[in-house]
Order: sequence, then structure tokens, then C-alpha cells
Amino acid sequence: MRMILLTGANSFIGQHIINELKEYQFEEVSLVDKHPSSIDFSKYNCVIHLAAIVHQKKTISKDLYFRINSDLAYETALAAKKAGIQHFIFFSTIKVYGNGGYQNIIYSELSKCNPVDDYAKSKLEAEKRLFELADDDFVVSIIRPSMVYGKGVKANMQSLINLIKLLPIIPLGNINNSRSMVSISNLMTTLKAIIRMPNTDIYLACDKNQISTTQLVEIIVSLTNKNKRIVKLPKKMQIVLRNIFPKIMIRLIGSFHVDATLTHQKLDIVENIIETKTALKEIFSD
Repeated sequence: MRMILLTGANSFIGQHIINELKEYQFEEVSLVDKHPSSIDFSKYNCVIHLAAIVHQKKTISKDLYFRINSDLAYETALAAKKAGIQHFIFFSTIKVYGNGGYQNIIYSELSKCNPVDDYAKSKLEAEKRLFELADDDFVVSIIRPSMVYGKGVKANMQSLINLIKLLPIIPLGNINNSRSMVSISNLMTTLKAIIRMPNTDIYLACDKNQISTTQLVEIIVSLTNKNKRIVKLPKKMQIVLRNIFPKIMIRLIGSFHVDATLTHQKLDIVENIIETKTALKEIFSD
């Protein structure tokens, strides 16, 4: 059985990898407690690097973002390469393209990167450094996932769910944006294909369909409490709020449309891509 090392212990994505990719044997390691140079890579065929600092409410310094997300990723890959590991899979972020906007620009594997915060900049720097290590004997695969959701999800998706549960009236109607997300099931489908067909390349992970904020709220309401009222957020009010709360509003009503057609063609993914509404039901299942 193929042995795979996961860096970043007890992560949301890592636990789904272990639970759903039954055809492989996994071991986890925390790079908080162990430096890559002290890891025995000899029994592994592949490394999936999940260890990272993501966005947090508390202030994170630029140096720490780059130390963990770039330097540590490079050091791990370098140690793995020296030990003879054949395949290194790095989880990056779709935010290397930016934060989206209020126009429906479609991002693909060929789009120009334009990271705007230290988190995304550190991830993009890591990608470039890892590709410098790649050669015929050391394959580096980069995954850029859209916003991930699924059973046990936290972060932005959980915040939205909590807000919907709290408010009797939800002023998020009439939002005609276009956002791409990726269910954990679809992310696992992409990851399985990358493991099966190792190539040095960049891959996007997203659901095939896009969704507006209003559609997302309607689905969550239908799965949680049908008595909630969704009212329109007037266009003029949207503009005012965009000026007052730019970071919040770009996440809430902005567009981030991702097209992973090229990735699906490269990896021969033609089925098992679950629709967003179906995948959202998994969050609320017992």
C-alpha cells in the first residue's frame, strides 16, 4: 500500500483525506513540534503539505506568514527530495489571483496572479520556490482550492451559517454575484486524480457550478429553518456598505468565478463532481 505523509496535523482537509482516501495509508506530522530535517521520509512515496497559517482574527505578522507558508514549505520539500520522495503535493490557495471583485472575471489556470495580502503572497512565493526544486525525479503538484466547505467546516462558511441561524430576517436578497466554492468531496476527487497521475503542474479545485450569495443563503435557509425571511439588499445600500466595509463586502457580495475545466481535462475528471446544493446537505447531516 502506498504510504503518504500529511504535514499539518488534525486539519479539516487532512482528516477528510484520511477518512476518504482509503486506498492509501497516511501518517500525520506536526511541523510545530518537528523540523523537516528531523523527519524520516524513507517509508513514504508522497508528501501532501497542508501545514500553513491561514487568515485569523488576530494580527499575524508578514514575517510569520512567509516563514510558515513559504520557508517551511520549501524546507519540507527540500528534505523530502533529498530523501528520495517522488511526489510533493502543495495546497496553495485560489487567493493568489486576488480577492475577486464586483465584475464577473473568470479565473483559470492561465490567469495572471495578483495576491493582495500576506497570506496569498506567501503562498504564491512558496509555489515559485517549490517549482524550482521540481525535476524528472521530484514531481511538484500545486492545488489552488476555492473556498472549501463540507462536514465539519469552520471559517467563513460556518460564520455565514451562524449568521443565518441568528437573524430572523436576512438582508441578502438580490445579490447577483458569481462565486465558486469547492465541496470537500470534489476536492478529494481532484486530489485522488493528482495522486494517481503525478505531474509537475498547477491544478484548480472548484465545483463545476457557480453560486450567488442569495442562492447560497436560500439553500442554507432551506436546510436549517424554512421560517427565515430573505429580503432584498437595495443596490444603493450595497454601494454604501462597500465603501464603509470594503473587506467584508467583497467577501459577501463580490464575485470570484473560477473555471477548472483545464484541470478536469488534464486529470481526466469526468464524473463524481457533486453539485453545490447536494454537497451543502452534507454539512447538516447527522
